[in-house]
Amino acid sequence: MERPGQARMPFKNFKTYLSQRSAETSDSKSSAYADKVAREEERRWGPPAGDGIIDERSTRGVVQRYQKSMGIHRLANADNPDYLKYLKRGYFEPVPQITLISPLAAPPINKLNFYKNAAEERLYYVLNNAVDVDADGVTKPKPPKMRPDKVSAVIMAQKRMRTAELIDPSFASDSDVFLSNKSFRKKGYSRQVRPLEISHAFQELFENQMKAREVGGQGHQTDEVDVMIMLDVSGSMGTIHPFPFAQPRHAAKQQLSQRAIHHMEVRDSYASQGGAGHMLIVPSSSQLNWNNFDTKWKDVWTLIEKRGPTRVMAGWKKVREAHFVKHGGGGKAWKDPVYGWQAGPNMAKLSLLVLLDGEAYDMDEFELELLGEKWAYITICLVGREDFSDHHRHANELTRIAQANDHINFLDVQGRISERLVVSNVLQRVYASSAPSYNEIMDPRFDLPSYSALAE
Repeated sequence: MERPGQARMPFKNFKTYLSQRSAETSDSKSSAYADKVAREEERRWGPPAGDGIIDERSTRGVVQRYQKSMGIHRLANADNPDYLKYLKRGYFEPVPQITLISPLAAPPINKLNFYKNAAEERLYYVLNNAVDVDADGVTKPKPPKMRPDKVSAVIMAQKRMRTAELIDPSFASDSDVFLSNKSFRKKGYSRQVRPLEISHAFQELFENQMKAREVGGQGHQTDEVDVMIMLDVSGSMGTIHPFPFAQPRHAAKQQLSQRAIHHMEVRDSYASQGGAGHMLIVPSSSQLNWNNFDTKWKDVWTLIEKRGPTRVMAGWKKVREAHFVKHGGGGKAWKDPVYGWQAGPNMAKLSLLVLLDGEAYDMDEFELELLGEKWAYITICLVGREDFSDHHRHANELTRIAQANDHINFLDVQGRISERLVVSNVLQRVYASSAPSYNEIMDPRFDLPSYSALAE
């Protein structure tokens, strides 16, 4: 009811008034949120550069490059309402290397979303939110979101496994491990998922190396590529599982490593210097070549027998340290006091072959780490049990990672394998433009004696 002498406010003016008040409140909240973001960034990374030019060796420079490598730089701003929450969790910076126990080994923050640990929770955030850009700067279509629950993982694995196909029988060898035991060879070779196409980045990496050698010999270290092998050693590798038609993965990996090294010796200039052989990274590092393989492998087998759960991050840290110590001199790399080794633009590249069994408890942390390491071109060969849920869960993740990141290749190898075929597929990626031909792979001089450890 109107009071005497009071004028009525027109309705449309009242709506305008409310709209203005709402906008002012929203602006005030946005400004407050932006201030909180700025304070948190400064607390974590120090004050911003006064002239706006960020030194690549400063903490902010390391963080900025990490965000771009991960594809999350477009999320790192106050316009993202979730940015502050994930900023406080450390998602927008590398994992600190100075802690004895990784923060990613902690339980997940959201315990109702089926995540195993903080590493898997963070990995799925990146996989589901990163913006992928191809070599030409074009944004790639966003794939469907990945979900961590077992039902979603099984459905995704079943879809992938429906593409599995019979292998090319011409690659068969009498020395393939599973053929040494009658109970293992009854069903023959397992169907395998066709490997993803070799990325353009891998092809370009080795083409640049070959051009540099033609023009300037070994002087162009920027274009040189070192090659290492990282091998998972754990108790699970030495186990003959009770499931039918299985095989001990240590034996398959032993033969895959030996076959690969035989072909690699004539290709890697670094390994040939001094004739020491290729660097094999396990809990301790060894130089392996064709002549000393059997002797050196006994040391590896001793480690396998003594190891408990797989810790793949221990091997990865050794790879980083070995590569940067070897090639990081002359200002090509530096060691950040918090985030560890950082590669400069002139750093030699690494082509790393990783043989894993997929049962590492820190596998998600390893996958997350690879996304931000553009100096390392990584070929992951996941050797697992046929129809095993953990194997397929990690195969799902690695397939997604490889599809979105040109510096990562992934091969899913499960069940009863043709070793020559696996080595051929692996080396086409590790060496890209100078991989062994079919005739070289099939040359009897590169084959192995029949494996007898499982023979009845």
